[in-house]
Amino acid sequence: MNTARTTLCCLLLGTLLVFAGDFGHAEPTLLGEPCAPHAAALPVATASPQAKQQPTIVFQFNTIQALLDGQYDADFTCGELRQRGNFGIGTFNALNGEMLVLNGQVWRVPGSGIPERVADHERTPFATVMNFRANHTHELRGIQSIEQFRKKIDELLPNRQDMFALSLRGDFAYVKTRSVPKQTAPYRRLVDIVPTQPTFERHNVRGMLIGFWFPASLEGVNVSGLHLHFLSDDHRFGGHLLECRFDRASLEICQGDELLIRPAPPHDTKHDAGNRQQLRDELNKVER
Repeated sequence: MNTARTTLCCLLLGTLLVFAGDFGHAEPTLLGEPCAPHAAALPVATASPQAKQQPTIVFQFNTIQALLDGQYDADFTCGELRQRGNFGIGTFNALNGEMLVLNGQVWRVPGSGIPERVADHERTPFATVMNFRANHTHELRGIQSIEQFRKKIDELLPNRQDMFALSLRGDFAYVKTRSVPKQTAPYRRLVDIVPTQPTFERHNVRGMLIGFWFPASLEGVNVSGLHLHFLSDDHRFGGHLLECRFDRASLEICQGDELLIRPAPPHDTKHDAGNRQQLRDELNKVER
């Protein structure tokens, strides 16, 4: 098993909190000097020899729990997001579609299911990005369902304590996706919106699945397990992945060493902070 330790850095109210070690046994350390909201301050948070050798940083704006709580608007722009990474997924203000960041270009899959390029001035309430550098490559064959795909990914990951970005390119026999139409205030809870989202299907389509795998210890910070979005090569189809089938595809995996979170300003929560089962149930309804 990979024993490399992982560092979690959280920019919270101007103070850098560092969580070093396995996420399931993380102990927070408060660094003496507060940092500016945009300060990276990452060199001081090294946790292993690997981290000293240009660690792979996963940057996240806000948390999935904030999104579940109905925080659908923020002031963080797609231009700022692109400065943090060239690869990732998320959503947009007012839940206006599914986001993909691929080769530094931000894409939106809106309620129509037809992808469109996004300008830097648009804003996001939740997104996760990184500069993707593949650590592991695999060829996958004979995948007949998303559940079979999830199990295969679990087998291929080097460990289940770290974060991983995944990129899968191939010819898909079948892909089913969904997206979110733009919402209007007063906003409904995300768990109530998902059942009404439009779904889209495509047979014999070439494209890419991109996204992340997060450990269970980070549930609520991000989506634990696999979370993927699809974009076809012709840029005419995409969205949040619900189902897929393919005979052969190329998988690249990039291990994240440090997680840097920039929270949005505090808001009124609709969750019982101690009720992890409620959080888990709503994540399963929203992201599976």
